[in-house]
Amino acid sequence: MDKGMKKKCLYAIGGGGFILNCLLLQLILTDKARIEDGYRKILLITTTYNIYYSLISSIADFGFVIDEFGYIVFSKNLYELGYVASEIGIFPTSTRNNLSRTYLRAHYDINIDELAYIGGMYKTRNPETGAVQHLYGPMIGPLLCTTSQFALCFAIGYLCVKLSSYVGRSTCSDNAKVLHYQLLRLLTIQALAPLLFEYAPAFTALWGSFIVGLFGLPKTSP
Repeated sequence: MDKGMKKKCLYAIGGGGFILNCLLLQLILTDKARIEDGYRKILLITTTYNIYYSLISSIADFGFVIDEFGYIVFSKNLYELGYVASEIGIFPTSTRNNLSRTYLRAHYDINIDELAYIGGMYKTRNPETGAVQHLYGPMIGPLLCTTSQFALCFAIGYLCVKLSSYVGRSTCSDNAKVLHYQLLRLLTIQALAPLLFEYAPAFTALWGSFIVGLFGLPKTSP
């Protein structure tokens, strides 16, 4: 798939997500059915987040470079607009520039010396001796981020199970129980969707190549 078609697909998916979530937001705000305010707020929060996510993904058009040494993330649109690292307060390292220079030129037609990007390096290799040095400081931020995301999703799942048990033991009417179960299923789906389609892929992207390299398994270099 060429560069132009990739961009069209990105805008189509992001735009579709934005439109559908705006429609869902309108339905939530205009729904006249009796529904607990807590559930309505949960739906509003998740829908607003989805709108924000689809907008940012479309506007920024993110690019990624992932290898055993770490990762970098950058905005292709910012690069095309001519923004360089120093203009937005990002100062990449020469070590990462040297590691990713060839890959970025071949896959994105980007000059890394003019690119503003963020990312972490988990280890370096001495070009003369081949000795590997692990950099534990840059690992802390991504590790805390991914761990907190998984913990939040598991906490929501646990609460859904507890609430489901509570509803089952309650003395409310059968119709009320059916409504509560429907809302609990919706909450569970809202928790599982980002876990499966955002957090798990992000964890794999941030740590997959590093773990493969750490245990000496077969890998490909960028």
